[in-house]
Amino acid sequence: MKAPCILLAVACTSLAQYVPPPQKVARELDPAQVAAVIEKAPASATVSAPAHLLRPSATNAVDAAIVAALRAAIADTRTNIAEVASLTDLEIAALYLSQLKRDAAPLAAIAPTNTIEYLIGAGMRLDLAAEKQSN
Repeated sequence: MKAPCILLAVACTSLAQYVPPPQKVARELDPAQVAAVIEKAPASATVSAPAHLLRPSATNAVDAAIVAALRAAIADTRTNIAEVASLTDLEIAALYLSQLKRDAAPLAAIAPTNTIEYLIGAGMRLDLAAEKQSN
């Protein structure tokens, strides 16, 4: 009768040490795959992708045109706002353009002057600080 008890103890010990194989996790698209999806999308489509996958040189002709049109603003932003060092050109362009829909009154209270450049810079700094706090 003692033999079955020994087998049961061995089985329990083996189960306690058993480590199941890791689950396979879906991987995200790499930047080249994201660019291919964007390039093949119909002109009327709205395509969204994680910003960290977008290359600084832009991923397609539309992005390249946006960056080219905003090249001076991007360069000025890189020069004057150190917090954008880790952002791509396209991310800076998006951040810059997002300021155009802001109410200028609250920004005037924190900007050194009421010129458009300083108001936009103040808004960008606010957005960057809010992003940093949320992470």
